[in-house]
Amino acid sequence: MREVKEIWDELEKDTMVPIYSTPKSRYTIFNGYKIEKSNEGKVTIHNTRHDTAFYLRLGQREKFIFATNGFVKGTHLLAIDHLRTRLEILNETIQYLLSNNKLDTLEKVRVERRELIDKLRLHFYKIKIKNET
Repeated sequence: MREVKEIWDELEKDTMVPIYSTPKSRYTIFNGYKIEKSNEGKVTIHNTRHDTAFYLRLGQREKFIFATNGFVKGTHLLAIDHLRTRLEILNETIQYLLSNNKLDTLEKVRVERRELIDKLRLHFYKIKIKNET
């Protein structure tokens, strides 16, 4: 498994991911996660997917996914998990709307579901392409 510094070193070699600089660090934000290396050499990864002004610390599962898959593939895998959860909720919503004959709202939810499925396909495709290079 990779250490956080190794994850950063791999990312720096990836020419497809832009890395930005500030006076204090270098960083990128990708699929809702920020990885940053300070000028002192400390590397951190944060979850930026929430509606707060602050980044969230990574949970053990997220740390494991990054350590085993690297940053780019890890962000795609975590995005897939997030989208699958949203898809399950939408599927339950569709079932509810169908069983309660709320057809006026149904089409809007179906469109949202199709958009989620397209996003899932895109993440799977990007993982496949990444594995082939």
